[in-house]
Amino acid sequence: MFSKLFGKKKEEEKENQDNALEEQINDAIKQAEEGLKNEQEEIKSILSSVKDVIIDTYIDYFPNAQYSYYRDQIKEEALEKYPKIKEENASKIDAEVAEKCDKIVKAYLNQVELRKSKILFYEKLVKKYQDSQKQLKEAKEKKLKLEYYNQVEQLSKEYSNDDESLNKSEAYKDEVDRLLNKI
Repeated sequence: MFSKLFGKKKEEEKENQDNALEEQINDAIKQAEEGLKNEQEEIKSILSSVKDVIIDTYIDYFPNAQYSYYRDQIKEEALEKYPKIKEENASKIDAEVAEKCDKIVKAYLNQVELRKSKILFYEKLVKKYQDSQKQLKEAKEKKLKLEYYNQVEQLSKEYSNDDESLNKSEAYKDEVDRLLNKI
């Protein structure tokens, strides 16, 4: 009797550890997905800022850039056209301003590349955690099936040692049905 209680306590501890591990994996997935989302938002913000810097530096190149309606439309093409804009208009503005703008644009674009690397990292992290989650679920299913198999084997031994009366057969069938319903 003591060994059954002790064995059940160990099984409960193992079950609690499995549940804790599953919770940790779920939390890690949520954190990685949140990090992924944050980096994507940060890229949008950085790109918006770099486009503003380009527009503010080369405002004369962009007609109506001082108006927000046009500015938003201009932003869509500012970064794409930056090399051409810089080449054609850098001599028309103060050289120091043009150089500072170029350094700022390069720094922002480096930050975008860093964020893209982080996004790849978070995507891989999410995939690894999801794989771990899947493996844990498969292990739990195998453990559960093995447990039910062992219980059926135990029932078979228990009921096969007695006579073949109708009551014993029905009791055995009821126990097996109960186990199957759990699965």
